[in-house]
Amino acid sequence: MNYKDYLLTKLAEECVELAQITSKMNVFGVNSYDPADETKTTNEQHMNIEFNDVLAVMEMVKELLLLDVDRDESLIEAKKNKIDKMWNIAKRVNNHE
Repeated sequence: MNYKDYLLTKLAEECVELAQITSKMNVFGVNSYDPADETKTTNEQHMNIEFNDVLAVMEMVKELLLLDVDRDESLIEAKKNKIDKMWNIAKRVNNHE
């Protein structure tokens, strides 16, 4: 394994960790925490940590591979619109409000 492969693997791992805390927030709530956690770190605090971990590794991958990927407001807006469109379809199909 070379450094590029290592960083790409780490990026995948960090994305999975972000997905995991997102699921915990959905199931247990934003402000809940693991009762065994003496620090009482909330799910929201964990999400902040994982979100920044993803950003850090993304930055490392971008720098290593000299990728020209930056925040693109038009792509972001298009994704938001697509997500909202799919949500509206899901509400109709599942009779959600």
